Parts: sequence; structure tokens; C-alpha cells
Amino acid sequence: MKRVLFLLLIAVSIGAAYAWDGTGHNYLAKEVCNDFSECKDCMQNMIDGSTYPDHVLKDTTNHHFYNPATCIAADNYTCPTKYDGIALQKTDEWLNRSLHEEGCNKWFAIGVASHYFFDSKVIWHQVQKESSHCHSSFEEKVGDKLGKQGQWQVCECGQCINSSAFPQFIEEFESRLSSYDPALTPDRERTPTGHASAKQESNNMVLIVAIIAIIFLIIVIIWIVSRKK
Repeated sequence: MKRVLFLLLIAVSIGAAYAWDGTGHNYLAKEVCNDFSECKDCMQNMIDGSTYPDHVLKDTTNHHFYNPATCIAADNYTCPTKYDGIALQKTDEWLNRSLHEEGCNKWFAIGVASHYFFDSKVIWHQVQKESSHCHSSFEEKVGDKLGKQGQWQVCECGQCINSSAFPQFIEEFESRLSSYDPALTPDRERTPTGHASAKQESNNMVLIVAIIAIIFLIIVIIWIVSRKK
């Protein structure tokens, strides 16, 4: 009986470790959906798809991206010895499936594809024999931060990620999506989280200068009027 319970606990811990947490996947799915006008009425389908591999398929084996050439050795994990890009293979499988779907079913399939793609970006999905604590704690902390304004950084067991990484991940996924379906192109240019665009910063500066000039002009007028009195 104890052996059965032990095996069940291992299975649960492995399942929990194979994804950004649900909050993270939901946020990323919403961000992608918001970039495409075609997805506007299918937001919930996109969100449901983004957690489908974990919640329904119970897939705990196809979320990794192993590339020995890019792995940097550390004490709390082992670098893979051979290339295995199964997460991106599953991404492409579901993007290809989306081509044969219509309406919101299409966006559900795209949501599933996004799950595998974004999992491939997690450092703990790129290494082996890592600490389960490092893995799960890292993803939970990122899930708590995603969507919050301003710049942020999450570090766990010597591995860090910051807010500016996610717009790039989203842009890469959208580019992959468009390569499968050229009819789908993002409606907006993505700005890194926590950073205003150069155009916005320029507009803000012009507004500040204009306000200062108006205040200065008012002061001069008041001074001239007071001198005449």
C-alpha cells in the first residue's frame, strides 16, 4: 500500500511540474488571442486549449525541448546528452491540426499548440534530473507575476527570467502560427512588458514640455499684469 501511495505521489508531482502553471498558460493564451481579430469571439476556446494537455490529455511526457548545444551546466540539474524537440513537434502537430478546423475549434487547437510551445521556453523543460521544488516553485512564481504592470524578475535555484522575455516568446509563437496559416497575421506590434514604446515615450515628453511652456507663459502674463498695476 505504501509503495502504491509513493508511486501516486511521484505521478502527481511529475504532472504538476510539466507546465507553466495554469495561470501562466491562460495569460499567454489571452495575449496571443488579443493580437488576432479572428480570435476575438473565441477567447475562451483559446484559453481552454492552453491547459488541455495538462487537464484533459494528462500529457506529462511531451513538454520538453532538449538541446545539448545550448544547455549551460549547473549543480541542480543535468544537461541532456541528445537533442529532443518533442514540445515543438507537438506545437507543429496542433498548428497543422488547426488548419483543418473552423471557427472557435481552430482557436482551441491553436491554444493547445501554444501550451507546448511556451513550455519549451521553460528552463526546467530544457534540462534533466532537476529538483522538483526548483521546477514547480519557479513556474508558480512566474504565474503570479505574469500580467502585472512594470518590470519584474523571478529567480529560483539560480535560474532567472524577466518580464521582457515573454513578449518575445509570444512573438515567436505568432510568427510560427503565421507560417502555418499566412491568413493569420497579428493586428498589433508587441511591446515588451513593463516598457513603453519609443513613440509613446516621445509623445509623453512632448506633452510634458508643452505643459511646462504653458505654465511658464501663465507666470509671465501674471508678472506683466502685476507690474502694470
